[in-house]
Amino acid sequence: QVTVDEFSDFSQLQLKCMSLMTHPKLESFFASGDFNQRLTSTGVSSKDQLNWIFKDVDIRNITVSYRQSRQLAELGAAILKNKGKNKKDIEINLPKKYDSEGVPPVLLENASFENSIKWISERICEIEQGVDEIPSTAIFVNSEDRVNKFATSLNDYGILSDINIKVVGCLNGQAVGNENNIRVFNIEHIKGLEFEAVFFVEIDELYNMDKSLYDNYFYVGSTRAATYLGVTCRGKLPSTSKSFKSQFASDW
Repeated sequence: QVTVDEFSDFSQLQLKCMSLMTHPKLESFFASGDFNQRLTSTGVSSKDQLNWIFKDVDIRNITVSYRQSRQLAELGAAILKNKGKNKKDIEINLPKKYDSEGVPPVLLENASFENSIKWISERICEIEQGVDEIPSTAIFVNSEDRVNKFATSLNDYGILSDINIKVVGCLNGQAVGNENNIRVFNIEHIKGLEFEAVFFVEIDELYNMDKSLYDNYFYVGSTRAATYLGVTCRGKLPSTSKSFKSQFASDW
């Protein structure tokens, strides 16, 4: 039997090869994932592509979100709708008797590197003051060489170190350090992570780096956050995201 996680990152040929590894009498192949979380240019992106590989595939949809607040679940749906997905493909239901109220995502535009450091530090302090203990928090930067640079700059700025909050760089996606530390990741390693709070740094630069996968990264990154989401831009939020810009506030 063969089980594949994050199947949408694999090509049709790769998935077909994996299926051929199953026992001839069993032909048991199980794959889980989300088309909307595809972060490779060659991965599968539709049910039609799966049907081309597996003639008798049984596809089961899961649309209930247990992880996110209502505000962030609605933002995720807006990102997908902005990509042109059909309404039936972006349906997100919150379970009954589930306290899903949270806070709106926040946005900073026209921010220099120093302004991003200051703004993110202040937002993290707002979170800490609201819950008395800093929850799991991740910061996503656009390249591996910026991981330690951003972590060091946040520590040196002083606001967080003054309240005994440490920021660590997680090179190659390795979740090192104490769980209470703020962790900085290259955005390429966001799959499989889950935090209470997430910050994107200079997301407009990500758009300039890869326009074809920008919405996918934005969607996947936003779904890593359970309650708090912050986004900074060197310039303006990319024009492709303007339809849901009104969902953002400036602070908490």
